Amino acid sequence: MFYFTLPQTQYHKKSTNYTPMNQIRLLTILLFVSFQLSSFAQTNEAIIAYNKGLQHYNSQNYSFALPYFEEAVMESPDFEAAYHVLAISYDESGNKDKAILNYEKLLKINPKQEKVWYNLSILYSGKKDNEKAIKALEEAIAVNPSYGKAHQRLGVLQTNFGDSSVADNHFKNASSNGYTKNVDYSAARSLYKQKKYEEALTKIKKAIKASPSADAYYLLGIIQEKLGNEEEAIEAYDEAIAKNGDLKDAHLNAGIIHYNKEDFEASSGYFEKVAQLDPSDTENQGFLGRAHYSSGRFFKAIEPLELALKADGDNGELHYYLAMAYKASGKQDNLVKSHLERSKEKGFEGAETAMKGENIKHYNNGILAYRAGRYQEAVSHFDNAINEDPNIPKYYYNKGLAYGKSKNYAKAEQSFKAAIGKDEGYGKAHLALANLKFTLGELDLAASSFEDAIRFGMTEAYIYYNLGNTYYNMQNYASASSNYKKAISADPANTDYKYNLGLAYAKDGKFHAAIEEFERVIDQDEKYLVAYYNKGLALVDLESYDKALSVGETIMNLDPDYAKGYLLMAVIYNRKDDAYNQNKYYKMAVKMDPSLKM
Repeated sequence: MFYFTLPQTQYHKKSTNYTPMNQIRLLTILLFVSFQLSSFAQTNEAIIAYNKGLQHYNSQNYSFALPYFEEAVMESPDFEAAYHVLAISYDESGNKDKAILNYEKLLKINPKQEKVWYNLSILYSGKKDNEKAIKALEEAIAVNPSYGKAHQRLGVLQTNFGDSSVADNHFKNASSNGYTKNVDYSAARSLYKQKKYEEALTKIKKAIKASPSADAYYLLGIIQEKLGNEEEAIEAYDEAIAKNGDLKDAHLNAGIIHYNKEDFEASSGYFEKVAQLDPSDTENQGFLGRAHYSSGRFFKAIEPLELALKADGDNGELHYYLAMAYKASGKQDNLVKSHLERSKEKGFEGAETAMKGENIKHYNNGILAYRAGRYQEAVSHFDNAINEDPNIPKYYYNKGLAYGKSKNYAKAEQSFKAAIGKDEGYGKAHLALANLKFTLGELDLAASSFEDAIRFGMTEAYIYYNLGNTYYNMQNYASASSNYKKAISADPANTDYKYNLGLAYAKDGKFHAAIEEFERVIDQDEKYLVAYYNKGLALVDLESYDKALSVGETIMNLDPDYAKGYLLMAVIYNRKDDAYNQNKYYKMAVKMDPSLKM
């Protein structure tokens, strides 16, 4: 068993530790209704435009307010209040650049406005200009050192992009100044970045007690991991997932812990969820593929391993696992060899041993013997391969084929079931078992196995056709028709599929539908004589005797030696109570083909 080092877990940042802008602006709207104009003299035109803009602003019609506020500041370039609502209106309208520009103009007029600095910081963060965002918060605190919310937000930014030790001081200041929202959570993140895991654990538990959010439980999980408390970490991740099922990193980290504990069944469940949330996460695809392989789900392992290798083609471990999954699933030996060679080239331990495996040699010898018709010899080679590696489904499958050719049906069945036992999703083994059961006349078991083969990816047209034949022989004509239709959909050019659908319709009493199918066959192949014959019989059942006679005459013209053409005429005259012609055509039919004698 190969072990994998737990990757360094990076906590993802979420902007949830400050008052949302819409709440800030709502307060601002209420304030500006009674806003006292600055001490600078404003022109009458500016004041009129400003007041008109406020009417739209207070109704949250920001795009209508903008022209009036622009007019106000144009008339009075030092109009502080107008710049403020102009900045907010641009922000609400989605024009962040102009919002920033007008906040900056406002602060040049009056830099002693801590809340403006705070709002400007949020806009800078939105543009990922973290340096300016930090600077704006420092200006807000310089104006008002007891501004707790600014301290808290500055602590978050310092944690994410600056100095974690500086962040701690801001969190303390936020708390001492009465702002306690998310402070413990943010402090825990800062302590985590500083690798002070015990202190971080104390803080995050306090934060969870106050507000048990998904993000808080996730942070608790990665802290517990750093402290080596894996079970506690899994519990925390599960709590985070319970509160937010889309928290990808919680699923991934919990899956990795289970994987490293060799609990592959549990780990694959977490990795599957990550794959649903983010199919492009190739690291997770690699874990998912290895977990499936280690759980014996070889077919399911292939796709995620292939996806992982597309992104990391130099990963020898992934090449090894993909080679083993291919091998277990019966893929071409050249694919197995190619990936083992790449794995060996990249220095992955185990690849060279696998390449030298005698089981591949035994398997190949078995295939050669089978193709040459030496079935007992083939069985012996496949047994040797199984002895070398008893976990490969295709060894049992091919052994079953060899037994089947030797007419040792009991052992063939045993071998196919053994292949399925190794990999339930091995469609070829289900199909072989279905064919065997059909041969033995165990039709209900044959149908079940055909259904399983289809369920596990064997969707070729002939499989639906064979399943249709099985149901037909079980006199389940509705199911037979359904599967014949699927066969036709997969291979529209095949006349046999349409012909059998016609037979199923006729047996089900759907004579008009049967006739339509037989005519489709005839349209494709005008010499498909048995289709004419059964079309004639369907017309007889509909008591359309004249049309049926026309079909019989067509058959005899196409092939005067086709016995069933004369038999059809006999059937028609029998239904018409014409004993003379019935006997005449019946004798001609039996003379041509004695097997038609009744």
